[in-house]
Amino acid sequence: KCVMGVLVETGNGANVVSLACSLRPFEAGVCADCAHINGDETGAPERILGSKLQALPTTNGKLTPDQVVPLLLAQGNQHHSQPKVLSITNVTEWGAVYAPDEVRRLADFAHANDMLLHMDGARIANAVVAAECSIADMTWQAGVDLLSFGGCKNGLMFGEAVIFFDKSLAKNALYLRKNITQLHSKMRYIGSQYEALLKNELVYHNAEHANAMA
Repeated sequence: KCVMGVLVETGNGANVVSLACSLRPFEAGVCADCAHINGDETGAPERILGSKLQALPTTNGKLTPDQVVPLLLAQGNQHHSQPKVLSITNVTEWGAVYAPDEVRRLADFAHANDMLLHMDGARIANAVVAAECSIADMTWQAGVDLLSFGGCKNGLMFGEAVIFFDKSLAKNALYLRKNITQLHSKMRYIGSQYEALLKNELVYHNAEHANAMA
C-alpha cells in the first residue's frame, strides 16, 4: 500500500493533525462520547480546528453505523454542521476492540455517505494482537482513510505518527503540522524510534507483553 505519513510529538497532536487534514470549519467529526478527542484533549480539536465534534453514547466505546444514520439528516442543510469524519478508537477507551470486519462495515458506511474514517490508534498494536491480525488488516485493508499511529503506548519515549492511506488528504499535512506546533525540531529522534519499533515485529511483541500484563 502506497501511503504518506508525518511524524508529530504527541497523540493529541496526531489526532488534531489528522482531523485538520480532513475537516473544514463547517464540517463535523463523529465519535463516541468517551473518545479521547472528545473527552481527554481539553477541547483541542474543536478549539484549533473550529470544527464541531458530535459525540454519540456507547457502552464500550464502539460505534455502529446505525448510530450515525440520524446525523446524516444534516447533510445538505446549511443550518447544521456537515458530518464528514467518522473517528473510532481502537483499542477503545473502555478496552474494547474493533475486529477488522467491524472496521470494514464502518468504512463502507462512511464512504457510502461521503465521509472519511479516521482511526485513533494510540493503542493500535494492542488491538491487532488481541484480534490476531496485522496492522494492515486492521487499517487500510479494512478501509481506514487515516490513522493516528501510536508510539508512546507501545514503548516510545515520545512521538506519534499520522498515516494517510488516502494520500490526497496529506496535501497540506506538512503545513498544518507546523501550524499546529507539532513539527519537532529534531524529528530524527522520533523517526529513529519508529524505525526500531517496526523492525523484527517489535511493535507486536511489545503489545503482546502489555496485553498479557493487563
